[in-house]
Amino acid sequence: MPQYIHINGYSGVGKLTIAKKIEKLIPNSKIYHNQLFIDTLASLVDRHSPHYHDIRSSFRRHILNISYHLKQYIDSVLKSNKFTFLD
Repeated sequence: MPQYIHINGYSGVGKLTIAKKIEKLIPNSKIYHNQLFIDTLASLVDRHSPHYHDIRSSFRRHILNISYHLKQYIDSVLKSNKFTFLD
């Protein structure tokens, strides 16, 4: 069963720094950095669009769903079942 750590905070407070330290402490862990989701969507949807947050949430849920339900995908590509999320 995957385990998740969700780190939330203002920009520049050290979320990624902490996540990298956690990743070193927990074997086979993986960081999902929220900025990577935002950067991907920025090329498709304006951040000021009224549906931007719904689209971003749906995209993130889709990625998590793939990671959770396709165990062979996790085993072969991610090689992890522990995730740290930055928001």
